[in-house]
Amino acid sequence: MSSLPSCGVCTNAIHPIDRPAKHIVCGHVFCSECIFQLVIEGKSCPYKCRSGAPLRFRDARTLPFSIVSTSESEDYTAVLGVIQAVSLQRQNLQQLADNNSKRIKTLSARITNQTSSLSRFAASTRKATANQKEALQRLGGTEGRLSQEIEREKTLLAELAAAQHRLSQAKASLSKARSSNILRGLEAAGKGIPLTPGLDILADAASVLCGKRKRDHTSLSEHYDPRPTRRRRIA
Repeated sequence: MSSLPSCGVCTNAIHPIDRPAKHIVCGHVFCSECIFQLVIEGKSCPYKCRSGAPLRFRDARTLPFSIVSTSESEDYTAVLGVIQAVSLQRQNLQQLADNNSKRIKTLSARITNQTSSLSRFAASTRKATANQKEALQRLGGTEGRLSQEIEREKTLLAELAAAQHRLSQAKASLSKARSSNILRGLEAAGKGIPLTPGLDILADAASVLCGKRKRDHTSLSEHYDPRPTRRRRIA
């Protein structure tokens, strides 16, 4: 005969007829006599559950169970079946653990490879970032020098424009001065006023030109005979 469970309060064996079992709302099981006594005294679960509320008759429910008499060989067979089931379960768990271990090793190797690849990629990225920063710094310096050269070119263009303007003014003044000097030279030549060397040359040129024209006119006047030319008789 199998051993019967005992009550947690009186420690007597629970019997389906003489001492039936009852369970309360927290799930603990006691004999019916102890449950009745706890309700009468207004006590809570003897195992000090979290609720701590006093027990009532409606909180107790009968727990049906039956007792089957078995032989010793049947008990051994049942125990052996349980042992075999547990052993098979352990084998399955061991196989599952081995498979998981292989998968874990494979995943670990892949993670190691990926970590190595990421490390190389991170190194390449850091190097590329450093090169980019250096290129940006050089570009910034180049832009600064370019801005300086542009400002210098603007200054030179402004100076060139001013120089061209002054040159144009100088040419205009020179042309005006030459025209004025020529006119004064001609007037001075007519009045007999002493001239500067430049104006003297212009006056001489003007007098020579005027004298040549006068001589040419006089020569033509002297050689001109208004009378008709007589033909000589041939003897």
